[in-house]
Amino acid sequence: SDVTLEFSAGGGDVETAASALLPELPGGSWLGVGFADIGAAVQRGLESVGESGAGIDAETIRQQLQSRVGIDLQTEVIDALGDAGLYVQGTTIDDLAGGLVIQSKDPSASAGLINKLQGLISQQTSPRDARVQPLASAGGDQGFQVVDPSGEVPQPIQVVQRDDKIVVGYGPQAVDQALAGGETLSANPAFGTAEEAVGDFGVDAFISFAPVFQLAEAAGAGSDPSFQVAKPDFDRLSFLASGSGTEDDRIVAALVHGPHP
Repeated sequence: SDVTLEFSAGGGDVETAASALLPELPGGSWLGVGFADIGAAVQRGLESVGESGAGIDAETIRQQLQSRVGIDLQTEVIDALGDAGLYVQGTTIDDLAGGLVIQSKDPSASAGLINKLQGLISQQTSPRDARVQPLASAGGDQGFQVVDPSGEVPQPIQVVQRDDKIVVGYGPQAVDQALAGGETLSANPAFGTAEEAVGDFGVDAFISFAPVFQLAEAAGAGSDPSFQVAKPDFDRLSFLASGSGTEDDRIVAALVHGPHP
């Protein structure tokens, strides 16, 4: 049966909301991590810096970012970026892919941010190290890709916005899957079991073990004696998931692992 461990601590003002994007990540993902409201997290970070006594306040940081790189932190980041989800998929080195999906609360502002990031990376990177190329599409996608001319990183890193969704992905296939809206992680039976076990807290992170071990063996770990010793124990597990929330003014975290069926 599944095993659930719960931990609690004083809550204070900590936010522990789950990301709505985690269940919507590509169905083939063996790792999924959710982040709730990126813009609000950046805002809290600015406030923390201002309260730290470090001699710099939030407004100074905003002004410096605007003057040095042209990014309006309030409009293009804090007010524009919402929930996010990180995913990884693939069981061999050749098909390994993944990325970060971010919901845009203001597609026009986030599209401007993407344009500025493209220009900034182009200015700061030598063409011998990386090539920055635009990604115009008939469907109106906004974005660019960074290609390693040496071939050491075989797939491009793409930054693409379609409507109100932004994907920063390794490999075009992973980006296409994240944008296409096909089968999602919510259809994975193990993820469904994790959601039931975590309950109202919501799943913050999920990992499925079988694909991870397939990838490790494909990468050569199968010949490592320590890997062989540990593998039978891990083979008994299907997934590991975590979730957190607030309950009676306390932060409660749940760690769930499911046995291999």
